[in-house]
Amino acid sequence: MSKQQYFYTFGKIDKENFNEDRLLMNRKNINWIDNVENSGLYKVQKIIPIYLVNKLSFHKDTIGSRIENIVLLDKLESDETRIDVSFKIRFLSTSPNPIYLKLETCSRFNCYDWHSVEIHQDSSNKDYKEIKYRFNLPDINHKADKLQVYTINPNKVEFEIIDFKITGTTVMRD
Repeated sequence: MSKQQYFYTFGKIDKENFNEDRLLMNRKNINWIDNVENSGLYKVQKIIPIYLVNKLSFHKDTIGSRIENIVLLDKLESDETRIDVSFKIRFLSTSPNPIYLKLETCSRFNCYDWHSVEIHQDSSNKDYKEIKYRFNLPDINHKADKLQVYTINPNKVEFEIIDFKITGTTVMRD
């Protein structure tokens, strides 16, 4: 329960002054943080670097490759965070089937949130293709919970990734 929900419930805020800006994060709305920032009620930390790497190469004999395991609360001050992932990919061999970038929020015992970015090869293009993906973090259950980042390459396609970047935008509450 947010502070405003509590005050509304117990009569300290009247209905006219109650709005969604002070509610807990709507994790299904990607633009939630933008709405909070426009309201001017909270400080929004812009673009916290979480993980950056210049170049990753994946060989054709690899089906799955871990990119990184990131302890989220070591990098972020709150789980009320929108994550932005961006990178450029170039395929070095051809396949009609996609590869997958997986982003999973996990505790020591299980994964409780997962995202999959399906990446298809442009048959005529050997240049880098820019990929961007955005999602809201789920409620973090434990201080040591991680964001697991890895690729699944079921057809063993050779590819490389450059400018791989994961950033977060966090709402800072009083």
